[in-house]
Amino acid sequence: MINELLPGVYVHTSHIQKLQSVVLVDEKAVYVFDPCYFPDEINEIRELARSFETPNREKYLVLTHSDFDHIAGVHEFPEYKVIASSAWDESNEVHSIEKIEQFDSEFYVDREWTGKMPRVPMGDKVNHGQQKGEMTFYHAKGHTWDGLVTIYGQTAIVGDYLSAVEFPFVYTSYRAYMDTLTMFSQIFETHSIDTVITQHGPAALDKTEIQRRIDLSRDYLKRAVELVGEGMERGLSTEKIIEMGADFQYEAQPIAIGILNFHIKNIKLIHQELTQ
Repeated sequence: MINELLPGVYVHTSHIQKLQSVVLVDEKAVYVFDPCYFPDEINEIRELARSFETPNREKYLVLTHSDFDHIAGVHEFPEYKVIASSAWDESNEVHSIEKIEQFDSEFYVDREWTGKMPRVPMGDKVNHGQQKGEMTFYHAKGHTWDGLVTIYGQTAIVGDYLSAVEFPFVYTSYRAYMDTLTMFSQIFETHSIDTVITQHGPAALDKTEIQRRIDLSRDYLKRAVELVGEGMERGLSTEKIIEMGADFQYEAQPIAIGILNFHIKNIKLIHQELTQ
């Protein structure tokens, strides 16, 4: 399903993980962000983007990071130049390609290729704070090492941060994640951001909701670090710390069983960071 969120900004919601792909159009270019996940969904996104293509518009495919659910549609846009972070994580890309093959073979998803997906045809790798046309790009680390935030006018497209359906999924570093949250507060103020499009779940459509999500993410990480720190002071193992925090909540609700494993991985990673 595709909705026009703002003039020239279209959002497609996938049937899986409420993944949000974005088509953004202005006078100079068509930008497609993270086209995913199933082939029929990618085709719908492709058809929308095609309807805006003109000889005078450049065509760009922007990847918010290298996780599998965000790169599966890359090869359906062969004429689009790929934009990604200059910190692009090639090892995670390779892992993600394997994960796509595993997912597709398990759930019988047919694509134009067989076996492993070809590597991402990288175009422009952008640096932190770099401007390109009407856009400004920032690096966002913590979820992955290669997160890329795009600022366009008063809208921010932030990848897997500030989701309304997920607590912070920390794959690399909780400290880096906290730094990213601080960066969000700074750049959102600098650019007067009033809309944040996250790649999982609905967008935040006003400054109050944006700040609420920043605060929720920061509070989750703060409490998780406190839990691990308390357990370490008591000499507990990681497994015992996880047991001690069995009633850990997010937004005043128990963590759903389907994503509990991500919380457990967070606790283990925080423990590892605190012991380094």
